[in-house]
Amino acid sequence: MLINAWLPIEFATNSMNRSLGQMDLYPFVLSPQVIRKLGFIHALTQGAQAARARSNRGQGRRLSGARHPAPA
Repeated sequence: MLINAWLPIEFATNSMNRSLGQMDLYPFVLSPQVIRKLGFIHALTQGAQAARARSNRGQGRRLSGARHPAPA
């Protein structure tokens, strides 16, 4: 889960700021409910991204979404 990578970074940055007499860089505490909701949203977005990637395979790459005229 992405939160498992984030928590050590958040802890380290807050600890560093505190040692320098500064306020926490990330002053929020994530409750278990919020972590579950973030995980749900992450799974949804990753699933949608994977579905788009599967449907776009073999179609080539389009720049800025513009359609190119078909050859006559």
